[in-house]
Amino acid sequence: MRCVRVASLPRPEEPQLPHRLLRKARSDLNAARALADDPGQGDDVVGFHVQQTVEKSVKAVLASRDIDYPRTHDIDFLVRQLVKHDVPVPDDLLEARWVSMWGVFTRYDDLETVLDRTAAIDVATVAIEWAHSALVAESSE
Repeated sequence: MRCVRVASLPRPEEPQLPHRLLRKARSDLNAARALADDPGQGDDVVGFHVQQTVEKSVKAVLASRDIDYPRTHDIDFLVRQLVKHDVPVPDDLLEARWVSMWGVFTRYDDLETVLDRTAAIDVATVAIEWAHSALVAESSE
């Protein structure tokens, strides 16, 4: 049985979806930056917000191009969908598959992996800037 909430989530064909996803990605990046500066915060919390930033940024571009995507947290899969549709993707995002684990595995399990917070914030920043540029380019066409 499907959850009522899942059935009511936005559909990719909604015209404001790309901008909504990018707005939420920015919010996740703001949270990641604030948390990354706090040594009392765990890597899992910082990594989760970084992963969400990248995921929502990529999904914003997919939605802006009307490219269907499943409900997934797999950054590598999402980026491959862009490449498959000849959407230019920055090298940093092509190599960002490592971010996926911070969105899923670390939420409930402990990992013996340390997050490079600087690299994580950098890749999230690249994702936001790239998605913003892609949406601006889309709207000017």
